[in-house]
Amino acid sequence: MRIPTSSPRIPGFRRTLAALAAVLLVPAGGCASESDRAMCGVVVDSTGFAEYATAKDLIRRHLGGFADGCDWVGLAAITGNSVGTPCQVASLRLYASDRENPNRNPKIEEAVRAEKLKQVGAGAEKLLTCQDDPSGGSDVLGGLRAVGDRMKSAPKPDRDREIVVFSDLMSNVGVLDLNESDYGEEQVRKDKVRELREKHLLPDLADTAVAVHGFNLLSERDPDRVPQLRLLWTEIFTAAGVRELTID
Repeated sequence: MRIPTSSPRIPGFRRTLAALAAVLLVPAGGCASESDRAMCGVVVDSTGFAEYATAKDLIRRHLGGFADGCDWVGLAAITGNSVGTPCQVASLRLYASDRENPNRNPKIEEAVRAEKLKQVGAGAEKLLTCQDDPSGGSDVLGGLRAVGDRMKSAPKPDRDREIVVFSDLMSNVGVLDLNESDYGEEQVRKDKVRELREKHLLPDLADTAVAVHGFNLLSERDPDRVPQLRLLWTEIFTAAGVRELTID
């Protein structure tokens, strides 16, 4: 709609229009920059993955760019008992609250967000180095279930859902002990996925984009099994409802 810029017949009409235009240009509900960012999850493996010399570097290289696209982040650790682990970091809202920025000042919004993004990085590195869990092994599925559960409490459930996982995915506890079986045959992989589903061990990652960083490190320890385990994890993530998957 075009608004006239002047009227010779109505005194003060220009001032009225200027005030109206100013109101119309204010973004509804706060900063426009937060209007399309995702609800996100971060999973960090504090087990064998943490022993790789490049583990922390992988987090620092990939987490910042990932978090830039998020308005909220839930974090979870992979330990020997991931769902009940004492290795915990609180979820983080990455935009200013009304209390933090009552006048919706863009500079304050930017400063608050920058500080919260730093907290995401610090939280991820805290999980990587956490030694508070006495449980042995690596419960990768538990970590994925934990982050899936955290994302159910995300404040804006209509947004896109994205998860980044820092792990070599070398699960070795319970039903998914990858040290025990050969998954080169398709039927063996399908049987394992069916078992996980029947025992309600699959995470709920419906309509979520997942990126895994660190899987290729497994080639340093067990290169011959990397192709078959990649296929197995692809089938597990697909069964969990993932809409887009990257494993590197």
